Amino acid sequence: MIQAARAGAISDGAAAYLAASTLYGCRHIELRRLQDPSFRDLAQERVYIWAAKESQSRWVWCPPAVHPWFRHWPRLTPRGGYDAFRECCAAVNLQVDGPLGWHAIRRSLVWALLQAHVPIPDVIRFLRWQSGAEALPGTGEALLYAMPTAVIGPTVTHTVDTAGTAAADAAVWAAHPFWPAWRD
Repeated sequence: MIQAARAGAISDGAAAYLAASTLYGCRHIELRRLQDPSFRDLAQERVYIWAAKESQSRWVWCPPAVHPWFRHWPRLTPRGGYDAFRECCAAVNLQVDGPLGWHAIRRSLVWALLQAHVPIPDVIRFLRWQSGAEALPGTGEALLYAMPTAVIGPTVTHTVDTAGTAAADAAVWAAHPFWPAWRD
């Protein structure tokens, strides 16, 4: 999908949603909230992800490679966001049946980061989960993706760095599965 976006085979609006989804694991509502220009500070190479579900909203680094799509964020209706996902899938001949959407990319990102041994507190912060998620008190939802049948781990406390720099999430960017495809 990323290659199709970079080749111009996907509309700019769908490519913008794809970039935010693959880079930050945005939920659908978080993608729609990025329509507000105040949430995009490309001069400082950062975007503000206004998190859903009362989670930790934060500034995150926005790599220059994706600035062309972030400069003119699409104003899509709620249905348009789902249509953008289907457009991305169609560009790579992926059949979408049922309620598959942007959250599938979020889950893939979490799984890949955990498989790369990115520390769970870093994954929790990067994906904007509450550190004390109800599903697994004290560990966050990240463990559900890594170990769906086990509940383990100590209470996680982590200071949130809202500077929006690449260094703030260095462990995530070093192991990020989708970032290399955008920068090459």
